[in-house]
Amino acid sequence: MTAESAQRLDARLPHRQGAEVTFRHVPTSHDWSAGWRGARLAAAWLLGWTAAVHAQSSSLPYVWSTLAGSASGGSAAWVDATGAAARFANPAGIAIDSVGVLFVADSANNSVRRVLASGAVATVAGATTAGFEDGSGAAVRFSGPLGLAVDSGGNLYVADTANHVVRKITPAGLVSTIAGRAGTGGFADGPVGVSRLKSPRGVAIDAAGNLYVADTGNQLIRKRDADGQLYTFAGQLETTGSVDGVASSARFSAPWGLAIDPAGNLVVADSGNATVRRVTPGGTVTTIAGLAGSAGSADGPGAAARFVQPAGVAVDAAGNIFVADAGNHTLRGITSAGVVTTIGGVAGTRGAADGPDGAALFAGPAGVAVDPAGVLYVADRDNNTIRAGRVPRAPTISVQPVGVTVSAGVGATFSVVASSLVNVTYQWSLNGAAISGATAASYAIGSANARDAGGYTVAITNLAGTTNSAVATLTVNAPPAIATATAATAFGTASNAVLSVAAVGSGNFTYQWQRDGQAVAGATGATLATDVAGNYTVVVSNSFGSVTSAPVRIEYPNRLVNLSTRGTVGNGAGALVAGLVVQAPAGATKSLLVRGIGPGLRSFGVDGAVARTSLSIVDAGGATLASNDQGWLNNPNLPQLDAATRAVGAFALQPSSGDSAVLVTLPGGVYTVSVGAVGGATGTGLVEIYEVGADSSRLVNLSTRGVVSATAALTVGVVVGGTASTKLLVRAIGPGLAQFGVAGALARPQLTVFSGATQIATNAGWTVPGNGSNPTTLAGAASAAGAFPLAAGSDDAALLLTNLAPGSYTAVATGAGGATGAALIEVYQVP
Repeated sequence: MTAESAQRLDARLPHRQGAEVTFRHVPTSHDWSAGWRGARLAAAWLLGWTAAVHAQSSSLPYVWSTLAGSASGGSAAWVDATGAAARFANPAGIAIDSVGVLFVADSANNSVRRVLASGAVATVAGATTAGFEDGSGAAVRFSGPLGLAVDSGGNLYVADTANHVVRKITPAGLVSTIAGRAGTGGFADGPVGVSRLKSPRGVAIDAAGNLYVADTGNQLIRKRDADGQLYTFAGQLETTGSVDGVASSARFSAPWGLAIDPAGNLVVADSGNATVRRVTPGGTVTTIAGLAGSAGSADGPGAAARFVQPAGVAVDAAGNIFVADAGNHTLRGITSAGVVTTIGGVAGTRGAADGPDGAALFAGPAGVAVDPAGVLYVADRDNNTIRAGRVPRAPTISVQPVGVTVSAGVGATFSVVASSLVNVTYQWSLNGAAISGATAASYAIGSANARDAGGYTVAITNLAGTTNSAVATLTVNAPPAIATATAATAFGTASNAVLSVAAVGSGNFTYQWQRDGQAVAGATGATLATDVAGNYTVVVSNSFGSVTSAPVRIEYPNRLVNLSTRGTVGNGAGALVAGLVVQAPAGATKSLLVRGIGPGLRSFGVDGAVARTSLSIVDAGGATLASNDQGWLNNPNLPQLDAATRAVGAFALQPSSGDSAVLVTLPGGVYTVSVGAVGGATGTGLVEIYEVGADSSRLVNLSTRGVVSATAALTVGVVVGGTASTKLLVRAIGPGLAQFGVAGALARPQLTVFSGATQIATNAGWTVPGNGSNPTTLAGAASAAGAFPLAAGSDDAALLLTNLAPGSYTAVATGAGGATGAALIEVYQVP
């Protein structure tokens, strides 16, 4: 046996559950030989089935049911039939052969009966008339038989109590007397005819063929060896008591049921002493449980337990003992450690009720047996029934739910048929998710749609566990439906946004993602990773149609939304120049408001503002894309320009002022904005670049070139929008301009960055150690942002600003030591 089997009873006597099988052929008493052979073959099938059931290790209660007979008033009779139609009269001894066939000593009917797992009852030998007659079938006579045993060859042994003999029934149905002398009670050792017994109640046979007899009237345990000799094994003739010891030194009081344990020991229900005893093959007697002379019903270990007139005993393959505690009207279990537990009935309460052990009731149970599958069988004597006790297992499913295909709007029903010893609950699920309220054996869908399609299962649960059904697929001939989809999200410059959709419905799905209403090439899966902002939807299709998800807006968590530079505005090379880089996916554009401010600065108290500005925007090829030199009011799209000014929060320009402005829409690329003075006059000016609306494109670089003098710095303001911090590379280029042919470049720029009035970083010489001036880090950031490299050791200035919160920042370039010249301030958003 496995360790699990050996521990079954220790964990409140759990057992495997047997099957119930209906056999077509139920032999009568005159068809005994053929019937027995048929029953053994059928039972062999039963054993093979139940042996495959794993032993249970739980504290589950036994559930008791009536296998055969009826406990209704006046039911004592002799009827061979099936189930409740069969009749017994005070059944007592009970035994199971090696392949699971059940036999009963039907005491008041003076017969031996057989009960199949189906509940079908047939008479093996004897009739209702008491007497003594060897032979076969109905010609045989017994007188109040109480005990039964069966050997490995299928021979039955009967304690024919009132005849004071032990009888043997062969598999062919032949009955003979093997110990004692009929009608002559007494004591004598020796062979049959010579030996004498007195009211024997119990018999047991070991693996070697030794037969043990509870010689109740003589207060002895007798043993008949393989040679047919009967002798005294333990106890003292007609001496009542309770003494543990060896052989004749031991004492018993009305010993009744006997059983052999796996070690070859004899287990004795010592009825008069209210104890359960053990006798070793050497004849040593010990008490397992109970206390002699102290009757009761207490559970517990060893001598703490109490019994009242224990009658039948049985032992399973793990050594667990089962006791028919007749006086208590209960069934008890004893673990291999000697701990006693009540497993059926209520102590002191006679009755006839099936159910779990706390609800089941018995009346004077006299015999108990356990089959190879761990099912207990009880001869419930005073109820004239044969009862079966099983530990429930998880429900079994006999009819699985079946998949169906329906059109949209048509109903569908799933159902399951399950069996269980105890009540069950149901929970239906769709694709693994429990369906609220779906807790019956069937689940009906009134009008199916795409969301109802999928795999349906039901979990059936009882106190022993849960059994899950097979998957039944519902196919709904309808377009798919969106179950879940990614909500609005944002993503960083160095990572992708991942969009996903889950659709429900029948058949295979295809997917096509769209951005701003246009199909995204290659985006044909249930997920999409993208680094492009925009409005995204996905079209999910099956063979019945398609559905489009709700749009989800993807935005950058941070971006450059505004650049403004104040400096000296002149003509030609003296113009105030700004550069910008637009990053946009194919087909996308960026809307910008660009302004050249001169007169408008006067309202802010700026002296020497240029009187009138001109503005032009040139692409990387030198083509002018937009210009304004006649004042912002002469724009052909003035209403849109005015609306954009308000949308971005730019200050309003005065009517008829000499300020310039344009509203442009640019594809991805590099652009230059030039602000010059009209009419030759120079002065202070301001160039502004505003992002108009967050879309799938963005500004990744803003730069301004101007002149730094002893009295005028080059000042750049930049606004970082969004909700997350960002990383900026800010550079003030002087010497580095020489490679681009710029004359008069500032020899050594000093770069300082402010947040409001607070200085956050400064640098003069990008290779000089200082705040943000690690040369390796700066070079790596420039490469990542696409900025041109600075010469090693040059006096250009650079700062890498990390974890910048959204807000406004100012970069100021001055000449170190009062130097003057042309300078370039660059702001890059670093991935």
